[in-house]
This record gives sequence, structure tokens and C-alpha cells, in this order.
Amino acid sequence: MPKKDKATVIKVLSPPLQRLGLKPDIHTPPILRENEVFLEVNSHYGDRDTFPQFAVLFFMIILSFFAFVTWHGATLSDFPPAFWVFASIPPLMVLGTLLTRAPLPLRLNHQTQEACFYHGGKLYRIPWQQILARVTVMYTPAATAVYSLDFGFFRGEDNPPLWVAVGGGLEEIAYRHWEYFCIYMESGTPVPLLEEVLDVDKSAARKSYESPFGSFLGVVTGIFVWPLRYLENKLAKLSLRPNRWPQEIIDLCENHPLLKK
Repeated sequence: MPKKDKATVIKVLSPPLQRLGLKPDIHTPPILRENEVFLEVNSHYGDRDTFPQFAVLFFMIILSFFAFVTWHGATLSDFPPAFWVFASIPPLMVLGTLLTRAPLPLRLNHQTQEACFYHGGKLYRIPWQQILARVTVMYTPAATAVYSLDFGFFRGEDNPPLWVAVGGGLEEIAYRHWEYFCIYMESGTPVPLLEEVLDVDKSAARKSYESPFGSFLGVVTGIFVWPLRYLENKLAKLSLRPNRWPQEIIDLCENHPLLKK
């Protein structure tokens, strides 16, 4: 499914697969494992966030209402049954998340030249040259631009692609992450990194409004919004049903002869 946030696509990188000529620096993608056979990257499936996002939202509404009413002298017996029904929504949403299988990280197999997605109990093996890739941008309440490198795949002719965030931050970093993956899929060897550090404080890259109000709003965002996003991300990764790659992927990756030496 498309990303739920109101992100704007600023560049399509594949297909056809495009190289940008940038060299990766120390701002590497969130790599979990990397060897001469496969690379595993921490990926973010947007549809997995639905229950955690609403659970946190409902919890904050209920908590605010409860604090306001009790501040004015109400007791638990004063709350109507409808309130307790409403208050049961967050834990039920969290339970719904726990009972679904958490998606596995994205795998790029250099040997087979495939991107492997495992989502919703189904395996998707996409030829690297046919991978959907794009860079999107969305703006925080403080008007700071946040860029994301997304990989996508189709789950059938009648379904829109499912997009998976695999990197990003600043715009140039998102492009350098793309080059990192391209270089790995070409060589299968450790990707050389630039020694110099990309200046993450460039105003042009941040694209923020340079005003006292913008700075104040950024502080408010950091205090209230980011802790909630952290909680949502943690909830989205929880599951009572552990997941594992199908045996065919394990044979192509962990059991590959190059890793048995």
C-alpha cells in the first residue's frame, strides 16, 4: 500500500535503475548483516504502523480526558460505561499488533541479484533491475524536510505497490544510501566509504524556516511528537508470533557455499 503519510515523491530511481554517481559516506543505511552473499537492512513497513499509531493516539486522548475530569473532582464511579469501552480500544489495538507476524528485514541477494521481501506471510523475490525505488519528502510541524528512500513491490495486478522505507534522513543521504545498495549489488564486497563527513547542518539540505517560531515549534515537536513516534515504532516491531525466512531463502543465503568456508 502507499505510504500513509502525505509524502511527496521527488525522484524515481527505478525502474529503470538509475545511478547517481555519488559515493557513500559514513552515513550508511541501517544495515543489519552484510557479507558477500546477501545484505540485510532494517526496513520500515508503513502498514504495520496502523494499530500502534491509533493506539497511541487513543491513549493520549483518554489520558488527557481522564486527567482533566479527575482534576475537577470526579471519581472512577462517575465515568460512564461508554468511557471504559473507549478506553479498551488502545490495549485491543496493541493486542492486534502482537498477534500479527512482524515483517522481516529486507534482503538483497548479490548472488541471485534479487530483493527479497517477506510480508503478510508471503515471500516476494524481485529481480534487482526491476525493483521499485524512489525518494520522498515530508515536512515535520517545524517545517523540517525529512527524506526517505523507499523500495517497493507489487502484490498482484489489482493491488498498488507496498513501499518499504530503507534509508534516508537528508536528501543527499537518501541518494547516498541508494548508491550504497547499487554498489553492493554490483560487487558483493564491502562498500568503500568517503572519509569526509556530510555536513548535516546545511540550511539548504534541512530546508527549514529560519524563524524564531520555526525553532520554537521544533522544540515542541521534539518534546511531544518524537517520544510518541518512538513508542509507535517499538510497538510496531513487537509480535507474539516470531517470523523466519522460508527455507528456500535460508538455503540461498545463510547456507550458501561461500559462507560455509
